[in-house]
Amino acid sequence: MIKRIIETINQFRDRGGYHIFLSTLISQITQVILVVFIVRLLSPSEYGEIVFIQSYIAVFMPFSGFGLNYSLLRFGSIENTLESKRSIYLICYKYGILFSIILYVLINVIGYFFDFEIVTNYLYVSIFALLIISNYMKEIAQSYLRINNNNVEFAYSNIIYSIILLVITVLGTYVGGAYGFIISRVAIPVLIFTLIAKKQKLFRMDKISQSINIKEYSNYGIFIGLGSIASQLMYQIDNLLLGVMGVGASIIAEYKIATIIPFAVLFIPSVFMTTDFVMIAQKYDNKEFLLEYRNKMMKLLFAISFLGTIISFIFSRLILEYLYGANYADSSKIMNILMIGIISSFALRAPNGNILSAVGKSKWNAILAYSTVGFNVILNYFLIKAYGHYGAAIATSIVMWGTGIMSYLLFNKYIKEIS
Repeated sequence: MIKRIIETINQFRDRGGYHIFLSTLISQITQVILVVFIVRLLSPSEYGEIVFIQSYIAVFMPFSGFGLNYSLLRFGSIENTLESKRSIYLICYKYGILFSIILYVLINVIGYFFDFEIVTNYLYVSIFALLIISNYMKEIAQSYLRINNNNVEFAYSNIIYSIILLVITVLGTYVGGAYGFIISRVAIPVLIFTLIAKKQKLFRMDKISQSINIKEYSNYGIFIGLGSIASQLMYQIDNLLLGVMGVGASIIAEYKIATIIPFAVLFIPSVFMTTDFVMIAQKYDNKEFLLEYRNKMMKLLFAISFLGTIISFIFSRLILEYLYGANYADSSKIMNILMIGIISSFALRAPNGNILSAVGKSKWNAILAYSTVGFNVILNYFLIKAYGHYGAAIATSIVMWGTGIMSYLLFNKYIKEIS
């Protein structure tokens, strides 16, 4: 088993995975550091309110551009010429921006009529929702790099984004408080898009040289987006329900601190999937390859997540107290509960779910994700009512294991179909 793991890691390196791993590691470290500063620049109630608004926006984020950035990854990956890849990019950019603007308006309308009690300033929501547009611009440009196998350049763009995000957001929050934080978060993705677009000459709107089936692309992107939204709900519904059920902004802040490290380490399986998405898409009908790849990833990711969970149980209180202060030390109990669920996200959900997306079965992921939303909401509601924010963590871990097992079974179903 050790030999197979080493072989997997070496193959990952040869595909440029080390660069993506480094960039994603830097991204997650800067996110942790960012919160270290933000919780000291904002009061617990201010930070809790921002966390709630972020969770609200995050639910819609995967649906920005009707998921056409996912379509670019899927269909751009299997095109052979630069001209064809560029044509797909242009159409996904054009329609994606339009759809993102429509979604921005919808988010504002929903937020206005729901009138969330925890939100003291609706302007926060209105400005923050612009992230739907700016983040899509960054994602579509980075997807263009990936379909052209520019993994190293993609990694560098992530590193630049992470560092700028940390520095500018901290300075913005120091100068402008909550407004400074929100404006910085919205503006920086546009800067990264501009840097990539200038270098790749994406501002040049070439004539689309082939017949583009926008219906096919949007259908794929919509299902990816729907599945991603439901997946986001798994990680955001607890924050949303805690706010809606009136537990208080400071409690939400404490819960958010507990989730930072467990959810941050999810970058590890995402690194492998990001690196290999194009390769998997190209071998969508190769049963032997897909089975071998899935099994190797599951073994490797289980070993990593199990070790991380042990470390969390031993050192979580010390880590949280050192990073965020004594006020947040008790969040370690919640963190440990979540780490149990993270094992499933690593070993089951990530490899199986992402392979299904790469081979074109995004609809299956969407159906799975939405079939668990109702259960997730009900479970969170009753467990929050019974155990407060500890109940939210328990519910999230249970749902992680449920979706992980179902992803495994769906992958097996796909393998039988191509046999």
